Amino acid sequence: MSVSWNTNSKLSKPSVEFGLTMKLGGIASTPGTSITYPTSSTYNNHVTITGLQPNTRYHYQPLCSNRIYSFTTARSVGDGADFKFAMVGDMGTMGPDGLSTTVGTGAANPLKPGEATSIDSLHSLKTSFDFVWHGMLLCPV
Repeated sequence: MSVSWNTNSKLSKPSVEFGLTMKLGGIASTPGTSITYPTSSTYNNHVTITGLQPNTRYHYQPLCSNRIYSFTTARSVGDGADFKFAMVGDMGTMGPDGLSTTVGTGAANPLKPGEATSIDSLHSLKTSFDFVWHGMLLCPV
């Protein structure tokens, strides 16, 4: 399982704590990376958690965050059961205080107050998926 998140500054050693319970206890075994790009205002941090068991629920926490997340690993190879997942790439236009009613140059049609973002819509359906992934976590480091 690879975990990625963004920070405002470079991390010397990106780390993720994980475990079978909310008490966590294990630190990801592979060294993490913290990189940025010339056009980015944040650093992308990536850590891989290895040695996980199939069809098992794990909890994890990037060490810059105070929130614990969870995931369930894929079923064993050869298990013919369906595995349904959803990937979210756009939460809607968000500002520092939540939903923004304006957009930048070249963009159009911001969501109006009360309209559901992609993540709002998926939230009501989350129990119908084995895995829901959203590609952004920002830690204020």
